[in-house]
Amino acid sequence: MQARTALSLCFLFVSIRTIFYILWMDTYVTNFFFLSGQIWEYEAVLELGERFDQRVGERSPRLLCWTSTKQTQQPARARHTTSHGGRA
Repeated sequence: MQARTALSLCFLFVSIRTIFYILWMDTYVTNFFFLSGQIWEYEAVLELGERFDQRVGERSPRLLCWTSTKQTQQPARARHTTSHGGRA
């Protein structure tokens, strides 16, 4: 009986792992989880929402409550490496 239970649990684990892999690789599902997490962050941590986006009212679905503009990106600082003991 224990071997049969262990085998059943093994099959259950493999099938669940396969389902999660398919969901993770599906870009629509991945984008949905990303957007829903982003909306949750904006509403749960108000400072984030105020910094990056602007709330435009109460709408349903919640995605329509927020608007944003393209943020200017600061250029990355180049790392200067020297081969002569750190002197410029």
